[in-house]
Amino acid sequence: MPPYAVTSPIPARTGVARTGVTVVLPSAAPYRRPLPAGGAILNGAGECTGFISAGEWGLLESPIFLTSTMQLGRVYDAACQLMLERDPGIAEDVVIPVVAECDDSHLNDARRMQVSHDDVARAYAAAVASAAAPAPPDLGAVGAGTGMSCFEFKGGIGTASRVLSGGFTLGVLLLTNFGSRHRLTVAGVPVGERLPSHRQSRLRRTRAPASASC
Repeated sequence: MPPYAVTSPIPARTGVARTGVTVVLPSAAPYRRPLPAGGAILNGAGECTGFISAGEWGLLESPIFLTSTMQLGRVYDAACQLMLERDPGIAEDVVIPVVAECDDSHLNDARRMQVSHDDVARAYAAAVASAAAPAPPDLGAVGAGTGMSCFEFKGGIGTASRVLSGGFTLGVLLLTNFGSRHRLTVAGVPVGERLPSHRQSRLRRTRAPASASC
């Protein structure tokens, strides 16, 4: 799994900011040495810049930037700027950074344009610095995972990997931002169907005696 880094949740400027940026470095210099890449669409929702060119060329030539849906344009601008600063050769040709998003508006004030160029630059620098670090990246409610929701519970960002025959490693990076509570299944057990709904939980809290601790 390539190293990646995350920013802390973006400081609130106006509204409630529960969002961030994650940067994945597939290689030290993807623009100079593009990697094989492809993509697939599961439910037809969500945006990812660079998706079409990766599909047409079969190559990835930038880091992968992950953020909130309404911050995608701001992160794309910052990604272009950062890559221009780091590689003069981009002036001879263009680069189309890969920037993908997930909707965190359930927890984040999506009407506030919170992510700045400096936020993206910090995430990029942290990803570069962590490339040789032995410690695994932070997981959970960090970076692009800050505002994620999963099966109506708090979601986040995480990884998993398996070593395959031949010495290859298959890695997965997942932003968990999906699912209704009743569909939650753990090890084949329909946990979500056995949990009370939000409405039932509210009713229980309303009817709890005054001496109750929670």
